[in-house]
Amino acid sequence: MARLSVIIPVLLSAAAFVMSLFVLLAGKDPNFLPAVYLFRVNTSNIKPSGLNLDYSSIISSLPIPTNDIPKSIIDQVPSSMIDELAQTAAKELGLKDYYYSHIMNYCSGVVVLTGDPDGSGPQPATGNSTKVTYCSPIKGLYAFNPMDIFKTELISNYTINDLGIPSDVEDGAKALAVAYKVMFICYIIGVALSGLCVLLGLTVGWMETRAVAGIVGLLSILTALALGVGAGIATVISIKLKKVFNEYMGSKVNVWADNDGGRFMGLSWAAVLAMVLAMIYWVFGCCCGGSAGMRRRERREQRKNEQMMTKV
Repeated sequence: MARLSVIIPVLLSAAAFVMSLFVLLAGKDPNFLPAVYLFRVNTSNIKPSGLNLDYSSIISSLPIPTNDIPKSIIDQVPSSMIDELAQTAAKELGLKDYYYSHIMNYCSGVVVLTGDPDGSGPQPATGNSTKVTYCSPIKGLYAFNPMDIFKTELISNYTINDLGIPSDVEDGAKALAVAYKVMFICYIIGVALSGLCVLLGLTVGWMETRAVAGIVGLLSILTALALGVGAGIATVISIKLKKVFNEYMGSKVNVWADNDGGRFMGLSWAAVLAMVLAMIYWVFGCCCGGSAGMRRRERREQRKNEQMMTKV
């Protein structure tokens, strides 16, 4: 390959390295790309019917003295108010408003409040107006299981059964645990090999030989495959778990899952595309560039020989 043409595949490999590294480490703390996630579980409006709470336990959850309230009065409380009280009780379970699934950990957050634009008092923010408040420590071979998270965050008076979440949700999360681990391995391999492609391209890639182009070309093929498989598995996980949550929890307990608007998938597949383009450059250099380089060296040697003969 010509020396200047090496710059293009090196830059493409560097872009793939950076993007795949961002995807791998996204959410490592609340300040590092928390909005780049596989999918998000919204528990901010958990449905009261999903809680095994009777009227007395709902009323007793209020921060007011309720021991002297006659049962006859409690029975006359409108159902809409009971729903609101149960929603308040649900908030007291210890759960956050949102849970974000990342490759090596999970993050949780709350709905932030807007100001008072019309004088009616603070209003809940809508859309993506959320704040990530906690991210679990990152670790390899991590698999997101919301049921395990809920169990750890529920206050001692309640268990996972009080949420009324169908067992299908936990079964679906467990079924994809292996896929999570394979995805992690693929991204680790992709990040490592793309970085190696950059180093080799900068150090020996300018050499006009088929061997160098072939070695880096083979590495770029393996990198593209690893990142492609990782992005493919991530896509499947996002679609499958989102479907499980919305199908089994949406209408039952009003807990929904959504994606990040394509940021995670966009970075993942952009890294794959960048690596594929770099692979094409290196493979082309192996097939054609090496021959061109050999011809250039032969011409240079021929000119040197002619100059030596002329001096003689």
